[in-house]
Amino acid sequence: MESGLSIRLDTKEFDKAIDLMVSEFPKTLQKIVYQGTTILEGEIIENLSRKKRWARGGRYLGGGDPSVLGIVTGRLRASVIALPPKTTGTTIKGELAIGGVVESSGGMRGMGLTGSVVGQSVNYARKHEFGIGVRPRPYIRPAIEATKDKIFSMIKGNITEFLRSKGRCPHCGKAI
Repeated sequence: MESGLSIRLDTKEFDKAIDLMVSEFPKTLQKIVYQGTTILEGEIIENLSRKKRWARGGRYLGGGDPSVLGIVTGRLRASVIALPPKTTGTTIKGELAIGGVVESSGGMRGMGLTGSVVGQSVNYARKHEFGIGVRPRPYIRPAIEATKDKIFSMIKGNITEFLRSKGRCPHCGKAI
């Protein structure tokens, strides 16, 4: 006498839920990446929002740490723009235009500040970040360091929330 156990699973509802998650996830992930880029944009603008005092003729009078880049005309600060993310294959990149130059936040190409020009070009953006011919007064790298934990936490939280909200059976609403 042979005994056995037979289990039959119908995965139709599970498959529907997975298909729904897969179809909606790229758009959701683009929104999440854009949120991260805007957090970085805000920190860079904050770094460029320190006031300095200038005398007639352009002589610096003080008003803070001279190793920190402050506002003179506001053009550089105004040139910092979070752009909609770009998708290539399975990669979604957040981009910033800084000084009229597009930067991918997924690596920043070694901070080489290369890319397409967007908006008003501010030719001294790279000079101040890296100290090319002037004292280095970085404003991008400190912003990345200051926001990376916040951005990663936000990304993790939003992805977790997406999976919680979409990881349900479309038939009965129970969590998968």
